[in-house]
Amino acid sequence: MKKTYYVFMGLFIIIGLASMQTAHAADRTFVENTVLMASETIGPDDTWTVNNGIILTIPGGIIVVNRGSIENNGTIANSGIIKNKNNGAITNNLGATITNNGTIKNKFNAVGTNHGTFTNNTGGVIKNKCGATLDNNDTIHNSGTINNYFGGATYNKLYGSITNYSGGIVNNLFFGSITNNAGASITNNSGASINNYLFASMENMGGGSITNNGTMPNNLGAVISNACGGVLTGTIPTSGDPVDQETLCPEIAGSTSTSGYAIRVVVADNYAYIADDASSGWQSGLRVIDVSDPGAPTPAGSVNTPDFVFDVAVSGSYAYLADRSSGLVVVDIFDPYDLDIIDTIPILDWVHGVAVASNNVYVANSDKLQIFDISTPETPSSIGFVNTPYNLKHVAVSGDYAYVAVYNSSSAYSGLQIIDISNPMAPDLAGFYATPNSAWSVAVTGNYAYVADRSSGLQIIDITDKNAPFRVGSTNTPGTAWDVAVSGNYAYVADDTRGLQVIDISVPEHPVIVNTINTPGQAWGVTVSGDYVYVADGFMGLQIIGPF
Repeated sequence: MKKTYYVFMGLFIIIGLASMQTAHAADRTFVENTVLMASETIGPDDTWTVNNGIILTIPGGIIVVNRGSIENNGTIANSGIIKNKNNGAITNNLGATITNNGTIKNKFNAVGTNHGTFTNNTGGVIKNKCGATLDNNDTIHNSGTINNYFGGATYNKLYGSITNYSGGIVNNLFFGSITNNAGASITNNSGASINNYLFASMENMGGGSITNNGTMPNNLGAVISNACGGVLTGTIPTSGDPVDQETLCPEIAGSTSTSGYAIRVVVADNYAYIADDASSGWQSGLRVIDVSDPGAPTPAGSVNTPDFVFDVAVSGSYAYLADRSSGLVVVDIFDPYDLDIIDTIPILDWVHGVAVASNNVYVANSDKLQIFDISTPETPSSIGFVNTPYNLKHVAVSGDYAYVAVYNSSSAYSGLQIIDISNPMAPDLAGFYATPNSAWSVAVTGNYAYVADRSSGLQIIDITDKNAPFRVGSTNTPGTAWDVAVSGNYAYVADDTRGLQVIDISVPEHPVIVNTINTPGQAWGVTVSGDYVYVADGFMGLQIIGPF
């Protein structure tokens, strides 16, 4: 291998000949005034981390990311070729910069993720193809060329901004796609062009905006669609069917107040059961609402509890309440207009979450998951428990496993804990995945767990291997994600003061916020029943949204 070495402004430069073979590079960390790379291969499970340093490829230089990853916290300046392939990952973190004067190729399910500033200069080329994606969460400046084709995609996510400057070209073709999320914007300046053709698609979701001051041809089987609530400015030749208005753009159909602060809700047999927390002098308890007519919900029965109700689960003629310091409260709901507490089971530490499956109740408290047999519902009996080092917030049960949203002041111990409950008398910890923020709630469907992770929005975890869960996709939400419910291809997130977030999860690796429905209070809890979504909306009680 032939190399020439230069020292330039205190930086060490390796210039590789275009004809030479790339060399394998293991894990590396780059700091200030470090190596400017020419030709290297980042192999499987290898990671390059750029900390305030620079990686520079000069003309003829090649960096190949082959199932490896680059984490950029500093600067990547490319005048050569960066190939990101075979599930490789390039992540440009907050405050970091990627400047491209050469070529960046994402292919074969590789992912480029931008949280910083990504500038594609005149002459620069970005190619996304064969299932590869470019996910933008911050700013992309394009004066060069961006190509999406053969199933390649660009996702402009919440608060993302893509500006196509004069001379810039975005080609979207051969089943390529551009998705502009709620809260994101795409601006096509004078002298720039976005070309959408050959069965490609460009979707502007509710709350997203696309401004065209340049050219935006749409032809040869391509579709440009706009969801209601999306903003199109300038000349944009929409074609094909618009994004499904009924699915993405529902409204509040009905609402009713409760006597406290509604934080959780479940629906069974035309009744909504609300965990009504006490706050500012309000009384805590269980509130039942008749929702047989979603447009006109009416209060039914209610019962107060000794402490603060954090969660509710319903099975048959009984409701089970997580009542903080007073423990597990069992309520007879046979007559929804005449509720009666029939048992209160003290539990050490605060009780936060409760779920029912078969003949068992699963109770999540401050440091353990406890299991009760409810074969005789009036008198639940404790049959097993498992200790955890975490603060358990919520529990969902699917098959032989419980999935628990756990919180700890250390982010390393906040996330999703999976527990093997195949033997309820001896539950056992299985896998754990640490989420970025504070896991508060979890819903499980198929091979995925959906975690409401407060300020980090929705996290999608692959749980195929119960001992080794891993994240496959995520999207931030504009508020604080407290709860999540899943139905079909959509996840519904209770997002505090930002209401209900509707998220398309049909591609788990790339969840897309497709609409936001503002609620008058603070959305804490959410559930789906039939064609409607039910939101526990703090002091504003129950909000019913739909039909979907």
